[in-house]
Amino acid sequence: MLIGQDLGSYGREGGGPSLLPQLLAALSASPGDFRVRTLYIHPDNFPEAMLPIIAADPRLLPYFDLPFQHASTRILAAMNRRGTSEAYLGLLERIRFCLPDAAIRSTFLVGFPGEGEEDFAQLRDFQERARLDWVGSFAYSREEGTAAYKLPARVPKKTVAARRRSLEEAQERITRERLERFVGREMEVLVEEIVQKVEGSPEGQEELSMGRTWNQAPEVDGLTVLRGTSAPGSLVRATVLAVNGVDFDAAPIRT
Repeated sequence: MLIGQDLGSYGREGGGPSLLPQLLAALSASPGDFRVRTLYIHPDNFPEAMLPIIAADPRLLPYFDLPFQHASTRILAAMNRRGTSEAYLGLLERIRFCLPDAAIRSTFLVGFPGEGEEDFAQLRDFQERARLDWVGSFAYSREEGTAAYKLPARVPKKTVAARRRSLEEAQERITRERLERFVGREMEVLVEEIVQKVEGSPEGQEELSMGRTWNQAPEVDGLTVLRGTSAPGSLVRATVLAVNGVDFDAAPIRT
């Protein structure tokens, strides 16, 4: 995983363009069986030149973590962000045009000072239109020394909690619908652990392994439940049988 506060700013220290595409091209030119996932690219700084590089090498995973934070132009401006809902939707469209299977994760912040019902409605509308694969939501928290610390019109905690529930309930449905496109397809599973039988369980209970496919980042996304036992650390080719909540049920392909 390539991780940074904003990978799109890599190499921009001198005021030039992002060097992330060149870094990915260099990794692509390297021999070996590896996978690269990029995490955290500010949507206002997304270097689109990276898309054809990723499309040309299956080892560079079409997985993007784009922290949109909000979709109300007024709230985004208060956060010192340049983006708009339509600009972000356009970015998603271009990513998916080049990489139709792209998995996209984001985060939404609710309760920023001054966030009204109309602002939240714009965020919910964006959520439905964007159809992101994974979304995490969190409540605004005042921090001394930040520009927002002294902003008026703080949102009541009960309102913030209700808005978070609304986002999370909607996202469960959207994520499940997005995952359905993989049912029936073959995918590579990185096995992480064997699920031990529960003591006292009936004989013959099927043993299982847990792992992740390329569109499941560790600790933040869903998992893949793999029938049978496979060694942790191994890569297993499997068929996705079903979506169970935010997880895959899969069966190894026996050769």
